Amino acid sequence: MTASFSAQDYLGALQALMPRGRVWPRDLDATQTQLLLALAQVYERSDGRSRQLLVDGFPQSAVELLPEWEATLGLPDSCGGAPDSIAERQVRLVVKLQEPGGMSKGYFLNLAMVLGYADVTITEFGPTNCGMTCEVAVMNEQFRFLWKVNLPHQVGNHDVFRVGSRCDERIERYAFGALECQLMRLKPAHTQIIFTYKEVADEAN
Repeated sequence: MTASFSAQDYLGALQALMPRGRVWPRDLDATQTQLLLALAQVYERSDGRSRQLLVDGFPQSAVELLPEWEATLGLPDSCGGAPDSIAERQVRLVVKLQEPGGMSKGYFLNLAMVLGYADVTITEFGPTNCGMTCEVAVMNEQFRFLWKVNLPHQVGNHDVFRVGSRCDERIERYAFGALECQLMRLKPAHTQIIFTYKEVADEAN
């Protein structure tokens, strides 16, 4: 980063502090001036480095200290992979630092929004009781620990059985993306997640 003051500014300041007289020349070709100019250039570099340190002290603007920030926060992680640009790396740092943590439905929906997944819904289950309608599937107590994440169709992670596919391949399959990976990592340990994919999420939040 550019220094606040140039070497010439520092040279002028140093010369202003010198006594007056014939033995204290200000001429540019004087040996004393050249010595002061060498010091002034060091001060200019130090000034610029100090200003850069102020920039790198904040994750949203860090450039040179990005590796140190990422090492501190465990980034990049196996879920998100390595970002392509400095701006993406800065955004992930900020998101990681602002991550409050939680186990609620709202928390996981907000996580999906932060990761850029719109129209995601979550379906929670529970045991069947006599107050439910006849159309509700019969579920036991174990369903309390099961929840379903409904994602809209993801371009690039969807594959279908076609000519040339192996006989043991599935008719339709989806590859895990960043959201699925993060949810599996952050979900309460006693729960299980089902992921469903569709063109439009039609289940209520």
